[in-house]
Amino acid sequence: MTYAVVTWLAETTTGGAVYLARHSELPGCCAQGDTPEAARSALDEVRAAYLAHLAAHKLPAPAAAQMHDGDTVRVDVGA
Repeated sequence: MTYAVVTWLAETTTGGAVYLARHSELPGCCAQGDTPEAARSALDEVRAAYLAHLAAHKLPAPAAAQMHDGDTVRVDVGA
């Protein structure tokens, strides 16, 4: 399954910069990092835990949204 990755630059509460990354299709599945790459790398770990939790509870993985632009990541999810 391929989920879209949305990454953006945000401001911390102290005025610093932080990159955020998330999968819109996976509610609450988001991560942060000092660079876009670090945020996406952290998101890989969060996504794996998120999907493992769904699988452990025999819940279906959400369907991927159709995107026309942006980065995507392919994830194999057990049937």
